Amino acid sequence: MAKVGLKETLALLAAGYKKKDIEALAAIDEDSQQEQPVDPAPEIKKDPDPEIEQAQSKDPDPDYKQLYEDLLKKNQETEAKVTKLQQDNVHEDSAPAAAAAKVKESEALTDLVRSFM
Repeated sequence: MAKVGLKETLALLAAGYKKKDIEALAAIDEDSQQEQPVDPAPEIKKDPDPEIEQAQSKDPDPDYKQLYEDLLKKNQETEAKVTKLQQDNVHEDSAPAAAAAKVKESEALTDLVRSFM
């Protein structure tokens, strides 16, 4: 007979089942479990993708040293570009922008004073 836990038994008794009914349900459950043997997961056979197969056969182990050197070279080039751009910004003549800002501030102040008169 299938093992019915105490909680299940109490729940069924509370629902109005009698002890004989519970035993009959357990026997039916046991019979259904014996009739349906548990089949392990069926083997899935699929055709291998030719692109994946080709990629695996083409380069089974990437050359990590070469990849590292390529990334290091690219990183150094990027750092050099950033440094050059930063130095260009530092040495850029900002006088025209400052003069324009001064003129704009002067006009704003003049407009403000005129609004009070």
